[in-house]
This record gives sequence, C-alpha cells and structure tokens, in this order.
Amino acid sequence: MSFLGAEDVNEAYCGKTIRQVMERGWWELTAKLVKECRARDFKVAGPVYKAKSNLNKQLNIITNLLSGPSAIISPAFQWSQSKDYILLNVKFAHKLDTPATLGVKSKGADIKSGSLTFEAASKSKNKRFKLSLKLAREIIPEESEWSMAAVGRATFSLKKKHPETAWVKLLHISQTAPQNMHTWWAMKEQHENVVKSLKTSLTDASAIKMAQAQNNNNSSTEATAETTTNNEAAAAAGVATAASSADAAPTSDDATDIGAVNPNQASLDLHRQELEKEKAIARENILKKAKSSSEEIDDRFRQKKSEIDNFAMSKKDKLDFSASEERTKIQRNKADALLTLEKVYEEKMRATEL
Repeated sequence: MSFLGAEDVNEAYCGKTIRQVMERGWWELTAKLVKECRARDFKVAGPVYKAKSNLNKQLNIITNLLSGPSAIISPAFQWSQSKDYILLNVKFAHKLDTPATLGVKSKGADIKSGSLTFEAASKSKNKRFKLSLKLAREIIPEESEWSMAAVGRATFSLKKKHPETAWVKLLHISQTAPQNMHTWWAMKEQHENVVKSLKTSLTDASAIKMAQAQNNNNSSTEATAETTTNNEAAAAAGVATAASSADAAPTSDDATDIGAVNPNQASLDLHRQELEKEKAIARENILKKAKSSSEEIDDRFRQKKSEIDNFAMSKKDKLDFSASEERTKIQRNKADALLTLEKVYEEKMRATEL
C-alpha cells in the first residue's frame, strides 16, 4: 500500500494536502507526500510554491517585529488655503520625494479648534506615522473634514473660524516648522485670485475686528434705512392731510397743486425696499446652492479618482503576481532541465565505463 493509501487519490487532493501540511510545518510528512504524488505523475509544484509564498509572507511579518516597536515617523505634507478652508495633503513618507507607504490605515483624526493630531500605521511594513500640528489661528472642528486618499496619502479640509483675512502661516509661533512641510502649489494656484483679494494677518484679532466693523456698519445702515422710511411715511401722511384740506376748501392754484400729490408714494417706496430685500435673499440662496453643488461634484470626482487609483493598484498587484508566477515557472523548468541533463549525461558516462 502506498503512503497515500487508496489508488483513486487525485491531483487536487494531493495539492491541497501538501499545502496544508506545509503550513503546519510538518516537513517530513510534506517530503513523503511530494515524493508519492510525483510518483503518481501528479503536478504539485503550484501548491508547493503557493504555500511557500504564504509562509514567506508570515515570516516577513514576524521578522519585522524582531526590531521592536517601529519608530514614529512624522509624515511629509503640503498645505494651502482657499477663502474658507485650510487644505492639507499628507504623504505617508518622511520626505515628499520618496515612495509612499501603501496599506496604511488610521482610526481617525483629532481635530480641535487650535490643533490637529493624526495617527496612522502599516502593520505589514511595521511603520507608524503621527502628524501633530498646533495651528496659527482657529478653525471649526465640526465643519472640518478628512479622508484617506489613494497611493499612500490623506487629505484634510479645515474650516476657518474667521475667514475675513488670509492666513500668513499655518503653524503657531510656538511650533517650529518641520523640514518636510511644503506649499501645496496645485491648490495655491487654484485659489490664488480669491486669496489675494483678502488682507493677511498672523492672528484672528484683525479678522474679528473686521467682522465686528462690518456688523456695526450693517446695523447702522439698517437703522438709517428704518429712520428714512419712517420720515418718508410721516411726510407722506402730512402731505395726505394737506391734500385732504385742500380738497375740502380749494382757494388757489397752490392748493390745487398740493392736492395733486400722490398719497401712495410712501407705500410704493416701502414695497420697493421689500423687493430689494427679497432679491438679496434669493441671490444669497443661489450662491449657496451653487457652492454646495460644486462641493458635491468635487467630492464625487474625488471619490471616483480614488476608486480608479485603487483599481489601478489592484491591477498592478495582479500583474506583479502573474509575473512572479511566470518567473517561478521559468526557474522550475530550468531546474527540471538541468536535472534531466545531469541524469542523461550520468547514464552516458556510465556507458563509457562499461
């Protein structure tokens, strides 16, 4: 009886059994199985090499752990700004011009009014990243967003609390700018015209003063408009009274002229003011809707781009695996050919001895 027992054992059973015993580390049993399966002319090289690949992957993870906890890397990043947001592009590498670490995952970001802390890690590469920024000015955490982008990156959109002035610098005066902090030129050029139209300030103080002055100006304008409206209404009432008196007892051409004044003029003025207010509100709604639609389009295309990048990476991995399989096949054929060559010439050498 053979080692495998029944004569009807097939090639698939051989391959599956060899892979299982290899992954369990039963090497003597593996050797016996391989010999027996090859004796039955079963092709078992594929399962053997797959099991080897899986074992190498697990061994790499374990050997990486021998170096102890990985050092925390401060990732390289770029920054820019729009009128309302601070924009960050984080790369999972210590420098912008080095390859990014792929397969990085993060549990979340801690975004506060004056700081940002972001941690991420790659288990397979045994790398940990931490970005800790103390911001020069305040942001609104609830209206800020972040997401993991494709090809080893993460992006942030931090909502400015006081957008009346542009930021001069990203970091607080107490934090030294790291060497791997750079300008995000693509975003800077995209928002350059709007940002240039704003005044700049190191802190929020001047922005707050501008907002207060604007509010006071708006309040003053509203009060002036109300006073003017009241005066016009009073004048209209006086004219209407005079017109009534003139109608009751007209004595001259002047009295006739006074009676000709339109008593509905004040109402028309009030109506025009209401229309102007309605127009301003409608205009604001149109602008908000257009902005919201643009942001939705940006988010949708950003998501599509991420999906395309992920798909491309998946295809690359498959191509790399296929190439590895082909190289393995070539090496295997080479080994078989060399073994056959040795046997052939060994027999020829024996023949010469006879």
